[in-house]
Amino acid sequence: MQENDFHSLKALLRSYCEGDEYACSDLCDLLIKQKAVGTVVKVEGQDDSVLGVTSVVSLRRHKEEQCVKDIKKFILGKAQGKDKKELERILNDESTGLIVNERIINVPQQTGGPLIEGVFDEIQWATKDEETPEVRKSYDFKYYVVLSTMFEEDVEDESGGSGKKRKKGQPKKERIFPRLEEELMLEHAKMSFTWRSKQNESNDIADFIPQRCCIVLEAASIPKFRSAAKEIFSEL
Repeated sequence: MQENDFHSLKALLRSYCEGDEYACSDLCDLLIKQKAVGTVVKVEGQDDSVLGVTSVVSLRRHKEEQCVKDIKKFILGKAQGKDKKELERILNDESTGLIVNERIINVPQQTGGPLIEGVFDEIQWATKDEETPEVRKSYDFKYYVVLSTMFEEDVEDESGGSGKKRKKGQPKKERIFPRLEEELMLEHAKMSFTWRSKQNESNDIADFIPQRCCIVLEAASIPKFRSAAKEIFSEL
């Protein structure tokens, strides 16, 4: 990321907390200054047109940043019951990274493969190559938290209606993930929870209900996730 990415990066991340007030400018500055980890997707020849970003933020190292405080508050505000206590513990763990993974909805799914591979490669390199022990340690994550976007629709019954009866063996809901890698993350999650999004998404699947999903991954599950991602993306 470069300094001139700031304005289009801010436009991309403005709705990261569903329109709730949060220090979006601070998050953009943090991502841009973080040279070891993070990639943006742009239109060729248009340096100020960020279409996507994949990076990671150490919640412990940057705990005093207002954007980190705001994002943690937003996520915890969506959690319920026992999930909330466990999530709070993870968000305050010294080895938790927030994966920021956003793209405009019509960016091809194939883009997700190299982006997600790249960020985990860069995390590994940063634990060895960063200048100080403190910074190197900040990338040695035990947990990853991801704020995902998905769309959900009730599965139709045998008669073609939208009632509660479903064919035997069918799932209750059909889900579409604009970023395929996040569907794979959900399959490998330690914990997750969803909620109805407040955002009115402009998309080609208007019959689907926009949802958000908080996904928590353990670092120990990342090799299996990466293997599954390579296989899926190689078929696209």
